[in-house]
Amino acid sequence: MKNNCLLVLIVLFMVVCLIGGCSGGGNEEIPSPPPVVEKDYVNVTTDSIHSTNQGGDFSFTITTNQSWSASSNQSWCRISSTSGNKGTISIKVQLDENTSFSERTAIITIQAGTSNQKVVVTQPAAKQDQLEVTTTTFSVTAEGKDIQLPFTTDTDWEATSDQPWCTLSELKGEKGFHTIVVTIGTCTEWEDRKATIVLKAGNAQETITITQERAFQLLVTCENEQVDYAGGTVSVKVKSNVQFEISCQATWIKQVKTSSSNLEQTLQFQVEANETENNREGEISFYNEEKKLRQRIVIQQEGKPEDTSVKPSGTIGNMTWG
Repeated sequence: MKNNCLLVLIVLFMVVCLIGGCSGGGNEEIPSPPPVVEKDYVNVTTDSIHSTNQGGDFSFTITTNQSWSASSNQSWCRISSTSGNKGTISIKVQLDENTSFSERTAIITIQAGTSNQKVVVTQPAAKQDQLEVTTTTFSVTAEGKDIQLPFTTDTDWEATSDQPWCTLSELKGEKGFHTIVVTIGTCTEWEDRKATIVLKAGNAQETITITQERAFQLLVTCENEQVDYAGGTVSVKVKSNVQFEISCQATWIKQVKTSSSNLEQTLQFQVEANETENNREGEISFYNEEKKLRQRIVIQQEGKPEDTSVKPSGTIGNMTWG
């Protein structure tokens, strides 16, 4: 029995010694683990916004562990907040209407510390209304005429003319195929004239130009001129908006000078002395065969008068006359 108790004591002693030896310097501190460094981050609920061309209001949410800033690279894309502190933030986006005929893109950039995210905003082009006009230029003579102006459109339309001598049979209508009758009045003006018709259908527009030629005219200031037998110079004023020719069959009438100002010319003709006792006439013609224009003046010149002086005849002394 004593032997068994002794054996137990020896075993307990050995266990205590063993435990004490393993603990060694029991006063040494256990090293702490290195601190955890949180990385910068920013998350967004969407990376793209797709709008209609009408624009409107949109929003997205960001979550970040850093102070942040946001910006848009297009003026038509505006954001409600441009900076803030860490946390979860809702940002509103306002888009203007796209009235152009091209698609456009804006980029919103969110920066939080070293981290960033981008939201791409796309907006389609405006719907372009259809307006098809077969002819946009017309030329009309001075007499005037009616012109047929056909066109097709997919929306309501309206038309205007900027000249009272160019009138339209219709000024507005609905979508579809239409023909406007354009009435051009007679031109009595000295210069060519122009009218502009503007045809609008929604956001589509066509301009139609009508040019009407001037009324070709040739006028002279007189029809007859009386000239003394001794001759002289005759001045004739001619007003014309067309080139013209001059002819004269009388060899005793010659053109000597021309001066002009705008549409008016002053022509001078030299009439030779009439050495005969007979009255005579000469015609000067001004004409344009192509335009069928002709004017004339008649130069009337009296004959040289008879010499009515009487020379006395006879003899006085040694003087003889007659």
